[in-house]
Amino acid sequence: MPALVNAAKTTGAIAPPPENLIVLRDALEDPRTRHLFTFFPTWPEWLQAQADAAAGAFAGTLSPDEALIAMVRDGDLVLDRWYESLRAADSN
Repeated sequence: MPALVNAAKTTGAIAPPPENLIVLRDALEDPRTRHLFTFFPTWPEWLQAQADAAAGAFAGTLSPDEALIAMVRDGDLVLDRWYESLRAADSN
């Protein structure tokens, strides 16, 4: 829900989701693909890294392209640390 009253009153804010979103729902409900959408322990940290990197674009300090690069970089750092912790646990 938009935080601005003017945005909340627009037709886009009150319109139903696009019809193609059914593809996502079907994929989430399909037992053949459900394993692809699992929660991993560093999900909150990864999501925060993404949000922090994207904030630069909203603040005007980064271009959208620069923010996207930063989001990928910072998110990958979180995933790399998680992967390394799994490898370290397996080697013990």
